[in-house]
Amino acid sequence: MATDERPIDPTCSCMVCKKYTRAYLHCLVTKDAMGSQLLSYHNLSYMMRLSRDLHMSIVEGQFPEFVRGFLRAQFPRADVPKWVCNAMEVAGIDISECCASTKCVTPIVQGQPLPIPVNANGAAPN
Repeated sequence: MATDERPIDPTCSCMVCKKYTRAYLHCLVTKDAMGSQLLSYHNLSYMMRLSRDLHMSIVEGQFPEFVRGFLRAQFPRADVPKWVCNAMEVAGIDISECCASTKCVTPIVQGQPLPIPVNANGAAPN
């Protein structure tokens, strides 16, 4: 990051991505509270855009397609965390094209796999 002259997100149109490089923000975050404020501005802009797009997908009846597109963008190698695969299965959204069950990965935290979620009956989802 310290020498990266790209914006945080080249597809983002927020003021931070238009004006500041990753290198500048990296330097600023380590020395000045303004860095955190700029990153928060970008994060809020991202979340507002994501929420707007999510809302539109629901209004247009395209929510499952939105989810699949989002997962493809976030996990281009199809290494979607297993809990996401499980959640989408419970929600009835087919994500097999971007998250084959054999490609789902169990997240590791501090060297230990996260516990498998259980349903209301105390059983692990399939």
